[in-house]
Amino acid sequence: MPNRMIRSDLLDSDRYWECTIEARELFIHMMLLADDCGCLSLAPAFLGRRAFLDRPTNEKLAKLLGELVDQDLIRVYNQSYALIPRFGQRLQITKLKHPLPPPEVYSDDQHATEQFNKIINKAKKPTVAHGESPPEVEVEVEKKLKPKTPMSVSQAKHDGPDLFNEQAKKQIKSKAKALEQQAKEILEFLNQRRISVVGSQVRGFKPVRVNLQDILARLREGYEPADCRKVIANRCMAWQEKPEMHQYLTPQTLFRPKNFAKYVANLGMPVTAGEKR
Repeated sequence: MPNRMIRSDLLDSDRYWECTIEARELFIHMMLLADDCGCLSLAPAFLGRRAFLDRPTNEKLAKLLGELVDQDLIRVYNQSYALIPRFGQRLQITKLKHPLPPPEVYSDDQHATEQFNKIINKAKKPTVAHGESPPEVEVEVEKKLKPKTPMSVSQAKHDGPDLFNEQAKKQIKSKAKALEQQAKEILEFLNQRRISVVGSQVRGFKPVRVNLQDILARLREGYEPADCRKVIANRCMAWQEKPEMHQYLTPQTLFRPKNFAKYVANLGMPVTAGEKR
């Protein structure tokens, strides 16, 4: 497998940064594990062994994959495979090692469409002996997927049921909605406390993506809504007598990863009005 190119513009992606640290690390590992077209298996045995130092539970893996699906960093097809959209690897020879995704999965990705069309056209015109019929794309892919050694019963169990059955999808969507509601409530709490510090003339933050994304990221990392409210109350108390600090009472500043971790660590310490950010 050729070396993968991970471009720096990934760091400018809102989709990427709205995921938790664990999900971002998984995504990078999946980019390295994908075939030349950006396809890879979602089998727990495969990802657990290749993408993690300590293999996660199936439930934990499903949660991380759900984050990547929500942000359109991966697209699931055939129940147990994923395509990484916008994969964009420029290679002289492209090899597909997994089942071909259906067209609707990659129709909005011009580079992927070109790559898959080349593979399909090549499969339609193979060089075969006289009297033989050319194999279909799916047949060729299945042959490539065939393991060199028989799969043991334990391996089959690890591959387990589809992680993205309808029930799992509903659970992921339900959790996402619950987190978003918690984030909106935390943002409203910030608005109320900010008014008490700055005054009623200040405008509240609207529950839009740019104001919710950092709060959501901290909740996905495992922080409780109570932690978020304590940090807000703590910072309002610390900065209430310093007007120059009022500009930092924003969701972007308070919930930035490094800032928030520091604020949580300081919750048990006495607050001095006007202390530094």
